[in-house]
Amino acid sequence: MATYKKVLGMVGAAAFVAAAAFSAAAQDEGGGAPAVEVKPRPAERMALTQKSLLLDVVYTGERFVAVGDRGGIILSPDGQTWEQVDVPVRAALTAVTFADKDHGWAVGHDAAIVGTADGGKTWSKLKSPYDSSYFGALPVGANGAVVYGLSGNAYLTQDVRGGRWTRLQTDSVASMFGGTVLPDGELAMVGLNGVIFIADASGKVRSLQSPTGTPLASAIPLNGGLLAVGESGVQVLASLK
Repeated sequence: MATYKKVLGMVGAAAFVAAAAFSAAAQDEGGGAPAVEVKPRPAERMALTQKSLLLDVVYTGERFVAVGDRGGIILSPDGQTWEQVDVPVRAALTAVTFADKDHGWAVGHDAAIVGTADGGKTWSKLKSPYDSSYFGALPVGANGAVVYGLSGNAYLTQDVRGGRWTRLQTDSVASMFGGTVLPDGELAMVGLNGVIFIADASGKVRSLQSPTGTPLASAIPLNGGLLAVGESGVQVLASLK
């Protein structure tokens, strides 16, 4: 289904640059300090969440769903009036995606994955296949998803609520910041160093490279290829073969 995403100007650009810098530093240092298990706390309800840092928004076909800092998720029927809902994690949520008007997932820092089966009205915490940050999620069928993020980590499941994930073999430590579903059902993910990963529904991955080799933040399909944006502006790949 079509989703509509808002680019958040200076805030989004700053977040992207900061994430890229952090990712590069982590790679240079061999991944940084050992992971520490973080016990999640639920998000706090705040009167001004709609005016706080928000990082992604989609339209489900019935309502807008936006996610952001401190586990904030807000809903709107018209994009004008917003209501915050309860969320079982307080980590910053970086991305949200829906497979249909009811089933969706949001991901973020501290290995946060939360899911909804009622169009975003209620959310539950879901099992994460690793213990660091996610920067995006894409739907796979009605119940599955690919989640991706720091240091080349990307995981596929056919049933998000079942918690059985398969790591995608990207053979890379480049973080992925954006992604899109292609017309043929394949998934494209883009990120640091201009990497482009194309994954099919079985989890098989092939790698491509942007013309400039600079970080990419987001991408959409374009005439059998890909239109991507990032540090070097707009880049177009005529073919993904």
